[in-house]
Amino acid sequence: PSAVQISAMISSYARASINPFKNIPDNIAIASNTDSLILRKALNSDLVGKELGKWKLEHKFINGVFVRSRLYCYEDANTQELIRKASGVTAAKLSYEDYQKLAIGQNVITNKDVFKVDWKSLNIEVINVETNLKGIKE
Repeated sequence: PSAVQISAMISSYARASINPFKNIPDNIAIASNTDSLILRKALNSDLVGKELGKWKLEHKFINGVFVRSRLYCYEDANTQELIRKASGVTAAKLSYEDYQKLAIGQNVITNKDVFKVDWKSLNIEVINVETNLKGIKE
């Protein structure tokens, strides 16, 4: 059995508890989700650690492109790895330049895997389809 209301409550609590960190004066929140936050400046060291209830520092970054919620990339300052997030498509198929194009309003063609169901035979297959990611409009 599952209780949707319990998961909804946990999710809403997470969103509410992140708000004070999204509104720190002089520290712009660039992106956030229920369990993560990207800020322009580092949090105070007493808020970051491995203990329960503290924030975990996953990356320090340079050269980021933040198109919209769940569509961004940045270069890790320590490893120089390109960290990519792209909801709805395979982020690994997008380049840094693709994110730059999207940020200035240009569209980007990419591919994503989707399920195709044949209801007569009840067969399910994964197919790769072309997708047009639309750039942001001002």
